[in-house]
Order: sequence, then structure tokens, then C-alpha cells
Amino acid sequence: MGTPFGNAASVTLANCGAGSQIMLAGRETGSDTLLVLAQTSKADAFADTGAADNGIFTTSNGADWFYSDSYSWGYKPVGVGLLPSDSFGGRPLVASLQNSCANC
Repeated sequence: MGTPFGNAASVTLANCGAGSQIMLAGRETGSDTLLVLAQTSKADAFADTGAADNGIFTTSNGADWFYSDSYSWGYKPVGVGLLPSDSFGGRPLVASLQNSCANC
């Protein structure tokens, strides 16, 4: 399974391949079962949407992506009214740095 995050995306992905695509999968902390998966171009996945819960996303390949190296990185389903910090019962509703793995 890819690389689990816990640091800034730029640090974790510094040695990532030269390809133009990236896949990000999310799971509950401590689980080996992936719950969500999305793939897009690195350009869209790393388009800076601001370091705040501002509702700004980059829509690409069926997902709304959000990224700020100093705030968070992840995605949600297109058209679903969620913000990067939203959760239910303490579980994230979007894939983000704290519960994700990436393959590139």
C-alpha cells in the first residue's frame, strides 16, 4: 500500500516519480481497508486552493481536490457540500493527509 502521510505532502512526495499522474487512497486510521480512491494529474492534485476551510476546490477526474502545503491535501466527491475539516463521529468525510496513502 502506498506511502502513509503525516508530514507535508511536498516532503512525503519529494522523491516521487517524474510521471504526471497521482492516485490518493483513504482509509480509517489503523485499518488496512481502503475506503476511497481518486486519480488525477499532479497539476490538478497540487493546485493551491488556499490554507483555509474556504470551499475552494479544483474539479478533476470526478473529484473535488484541495491542496495547501501548509494546511491540507485531499479530495471529496464532486458536488457534495463538504469542507476539508468536516467529520462524522471523529472520522473524516474526505480523504486527506492524516488518513491517506499515495502512489505516483
